[in-house]
Amino acid sequence: MENHYPIDDKTRFNVVDLFFENAKKNPEQIAIIDAKRAVSFRILAEEVVQTSHYFLQKGIKKGDKVLIFIGMGVDLYRTVLSLFNIGAVAVFLDPWVNKKRMEECCKTVECQAFIGVLKARILSIFSKQLQKIPIQLGISFPQNHSIENANFQAITYPQDMALITFTTGSTDTPKGSIRTHAILYAQFRALIDKINPEKNEVNMTSLPIMLFINLAAGITSIIPKAKLKRLHLLKPTKILKQIDIYRVSSLIASPFFVKKIAEYALDNQIDTSQIKKIFTGGAPIFAQEAQLYLKAFPKAKIEIVYGSTEAEPISSILAKDIITHQLDKSLITKGLSVGKIDKNTTAKIISFDAKYLSINDLEDFKKHILLPYQVGEIIVSGHHVSKNYFNNPLAEKQNKIWIDGTCWHLTGDSGYLDENNCLFLTGRCNTVITHQTTLIYPFIYEAILLQIPAISLATILKIDEKIIIFVELKNKKQKNEVITQIKLLSIPHDIIECIKKIPRDLRHYAKIDYEKLKNYLP
Repeated sequence: MENHYPIDDKTRFNVVDLFFENAKKNPEQIAIIDAKRAVSFRILAEEVVQTSHYFLQKGIKKGDKVLIFIGMGVDLYRTVLSLFNIGAVAVFLDPWVNKKRMEECCKTVECQAFIGVLKARILSIFSKQLQKIPIQLGISFPQNHSIENANFQAITYPQDMALITFTTGSTDTPKGSIRTHAILYAQFRALIDKINPEKNEVNMTSLPIMLFINLAAGITSIIPKAKLKRLHLLKPTKILKQIDIYRVSSLIASPFFVKKIAEYALDNQIDTSQIKKIFTGGAPIFAQEAQLYLKAFPKAKIEIVYGSTEAEPISSILAKDIITHQLDKSLITKGLSVGKIDKNTTAKIISFDAKYLSINDLEDFKKHILLPYQVGEIIVSGHHVSKNYFNNPLAEKQNKIWIDGTCWHLTGDSGYLDENNCLFLTGRCNTVITHQTTLIYPFIYEAILLQIPAISLATILKIDEKIIIFVELKNKKQKNEVITQIKLLSIPHDIIECIKKIPRDLRHYAKIDYEKLKNYLP
């Protein structure tokens, strides 16, 4: 496993240095283009210095937690880089979070400052938790400093907190995943190794964390003209126009984003040959979707990255290899291949019951590690893996195992490793179904069901002791035909439910929201 620590724990280090280095090397290169403006690395660096001074004048200091409510754009990255620069901690909530969830998150992390757009600050009037935050700022800043002035930087160390990102489902207690400067640096290095940015590359990304990678790598970022918190309303025409105007050569986005662009490009015979690389992840990609990507972007190397907020990357696989695996009838029942484990990650499979037991030492830990091809929960460790949740010991107990100074993160995904250290997913652990004397793994049946052309999405769940196959049709007139085809597959089930829309996750609008689906009422 690679060690990406540039320094020891006692040496001053701040992840913002990666950005400032690029501003010195290539000052006039465009850093970010958003819907309002384009900024060079030099201008953005000047604005980060100016904003840093402004935040200090307003009373924000090293170690303060600062809640951010700013959409993806130049202002967001200027603000966060400035907070890193003065040693403050940026706290992120999902933009679609409701008032109740937001207040739960605010109770978990007691913030000293709140920075948001006007709409967010108006909404804060109706939130008792936001009103408690002593420092409340908009996104403007006085432009009265120059990068030539001495840039104050807090004395920060690798283990100091830099970022808290809330990762939570619909029912879990909010979990604030902590990323220190060291973890962010290790994640940046691991992802830069993966995406291998090239000189003069122009990248479009819809994933906020990936734009930080671009700033660290010194390449130009294009922010798509889209409401990223409402991806289902995405308008491909605007995106493809940006890709053409700015000569975008690589794309990093959620599977749904890539899929909508691919479908529109094919339907309208749009030339996409300038796109040379595509990276996507955040939801399972089956053969049908991988084929769509390859057909729409024939000149691109397309790679799917598997990971999570707490650990990314874990593994990756090329789209063409997904197709090879899933179109082999003998392999489709063996799980969803997500590729070889990344060189920066160590992965193991642990027995399903291990997370409920007390594991006290290495010998005890080894007893629960499974052999190749045995299915259990996927656990990972690495320098880029988040070690803690903020003020949430229960979440740490449920999701982290410490053995001999190494933190193992429990992903919540079930799967297995083969003898070549390639990873296969079989579904979320909490959706695995016990049926008579066997276990039913949803991902396996999702792949099988998607081979029926009339199905756009499908899964299998156990609700109130009944095994239900949920199906989303491309055309409701095909319902009877699809039900007949499903019955021929000999999938264990009590009911087949054809519903208008299977709920998706709000972050990527790409993976099934199993918790919402469990509450389905016919």
